[in-house]
Amino acid sequence: MDGVFIYWFGWILWIIITFFQKKTTARLVNAMLLLLLLACLPLTFSIDGMTVSVVFVALIAYICWQMRSFSWRKICFFLIVSWTIAAAYGAFQLVLIFDPVIELLDTRWMSAGIAFLLACLFVRHIQRSCLLAVAGLLQGEFVFHFVLQQFFHLQGVTGSLYFFDIVAVTVFFYGVLLTAKGIVQLLQETAIRRPFSSLEKTS
Repeated sequence: MDGVFIYWFGWILWIIITFFQKKTTARLVNAMLLLLLLACLPLTFSIDGMTVSVVFVALIAYICWQMRSFSWRKICFFLIVSWTIAAAYGAFQLVLIFDPVIELLDTRWMSAGIAFLLACLFVRHIQRSCLLAVAGLLQGEFVFHFVLQQFFHLQGVTGSLYFFDIVAVTVFFYGVLLTAKGIVQLLQETAIRRPFSSLEKTS
């Protein structure tokens, strides 16, 4: 069912923000913005015969806002890599239409895996890599539906619940990666402290 991942992961993230983060203004703002995003997911509008999700446009604005501090060199690199992810996503969605035999798993997980792997291949910083993956998915979704409408005369919602499921799974992958990184760092810090504690006891 389309939308199951974005709503499930969205509510889980809201619970984490609301009950496990420190009581700050940023926590309140993040929780309210997340609720607003989940509430606005079904909202769409039409422009030049193309149906677009409100949250889809909001995510594009958020990506542009995050890029405001990037240098021109980083922006060029970001655009080139995000176009690569967009091309891979769009091509995969087109292949699914004409040759669905490649659907080995849930296509939402497969699409998210493609974006996740490509972004991690080019950028090691987890937060920036996640931003890059989402930006590539947004561009790929727009190009995919533009091609469907212009060349195949097929109508669809740019930024459907199916697409946001892919975005949610992609962000989930980064959440797992970030958690694993935190656990590894914690184990390393514990391993470093133990020799010092044993030396203090012997002295």
